[in-house]
Amino acid sequence: MPAPEDEEEIIRQRAAEANYPLDEEGLFSNLVQTFATRSRQAKLPGFNEVWVERDFGRNWINVGSSEPVDRSAYLAMAAPKLRPQIRFRHTAFDRAGTDAAIARLVEAYGDDLGICMMLYEHQSDWFVVAMEDSADEAAIRAVTPADLLPIIRFERGTCPVLV
Repeated sequence: MPAPEDEEEIIRQRAAEANYPLDEEGLFSNLVQTFATRSRQAKLPGFNEVWVERDFGRNWINVGSSEPVDRSAYLAMAAPKLRPQIRFRHTAFDRAGTDAAIARLVEAYGDDLGICMMLYEHQSDWFVVAMEDSADEAAIRAVTPADLLPIIRFERGTCPVLV
């Protein structure tokens, strides 16, 4: 990957060489992706994820971490254009902890309880468990690991319908 200071120019140059139309949103997306990749590869303590949140017409780039962050290390990994938009958010888990919690939920629920989707929602720092309309919510809650119950949002009606 190019140095963060050179990224914008290199992305524009590669797009031009490929005759690929690159608007500001596309440039922003490419810059965020390389910043997120660097952040994941750095494996700094507590790192969870990088995500974009739109708020009042501004694109915020969030770095989630379960531990205090090394702000200067993260900012150095970002293209200069992104740095004013980066903010740091505390998350309940680091990335490994999030993955482990999802694995525990998958194991607890098995295949027969009517769960159609489980995910960690970075923006809210909640796990979301979506269940079919006919699922027995009490049975699902009963097998949910007790330490995860306070940070799970159970939802109905969000399962995809197969036609």
